[in-house]
Amino acid sequence: MEELHEIASAHIKGGPEELQEASEEFFDALDTDGDGEIDYEEFMSFMEEGGGYPRDLCEALFDQLDEEEDGTLDFDKISTLFYILKSGRPFCDACDNFIPGVYFTCVTCFQRPGQSFDVCLRCYKRRRWEHYHRDGVCFVDCFAMLHGMRESMLMANEPEMSNEMVLYKAPKNRRNSSTQPSSSKKLVSKGTMRKMKSALSALETAATIGSIGTTATALCTIM
Repeated sequence: MEELHEIASAHIKGGPEELQEASEEFFDALDTDGDGEIDYEEFMSFMEEGGGYPRDLCEALFDQLDEEEDGTLDFDKISTLFYILKSGRPFCDACDNFIPGVYFTCVTCFQRPGQSFDVCLRCYKRRRWEHYHRDGVCFVDCFAMLHGMRESMLMANEPEMSNEMVLYKAPKNRRNSSTQPSSSKKLVSKGTMRKMKSALSALETAATIGSIGTTATALCTIM
C-alpha cells in the first residue's frame, strides 16, 4: 500500500494546479463534519451511497488504507483512494481483498465483455480460486498482459488508446458479498451526497487534464 501512496502523491503534487485544487475540494466534500479527517462513517457513506460498493469490500479497503489503525484517513490516504478507483485496481475474486500490487487475471474473461476475473498472488499460488471455462483457463500476471497488449497493438498498427479514465465498477455477484449498499449509522443528506459527487466529478476532470490521465490509460485497459 505504501507504493500506492507514493504513486498517488506523485500524481497530485506533480500535476497541474487544477488537479491539486480539485483534490482538496474532493477531500473537503467527504469531510462532512469539517474536522480535517475522513472517519469510517464518512468513508462508508461515500463508498456505499455514492459508489454502490458492497459493504464488506468497503470495510476491507478502509482497513488497508488506515495503516495507523486510528479510524481516520488523511488527505494523502484519500488521494490514494481516488487513485485506486480511477486506475481500476481490482479486488481478488478468491478472497475479496483489495489487490495493491501485482495480480493474475484470466485471459478469457479479460478478452470478453463484462467483469474480469482477477486473483491476488497469495490466492493464485495456493490455488484458492475456482474458475472454469470450456476450453480451459489461462492466467497471466498484469504486467505480462500489458506487454502482450502493447505487442498486439504495435503489430495491428492500432491508433493510440484514449485518455478517457474509467471508474472501476463495483464487483457483482461475489460470494458472501451483498450487492446492495447497507445503511450506515451516519447517513448523509442528498445535498451532501450531491456535493461529494460534484467534487469527485471536478477531480476526475482535473485528473484527466493532468498527468494522471496519461498514466491511468494503460492501467485502466488491463485492470
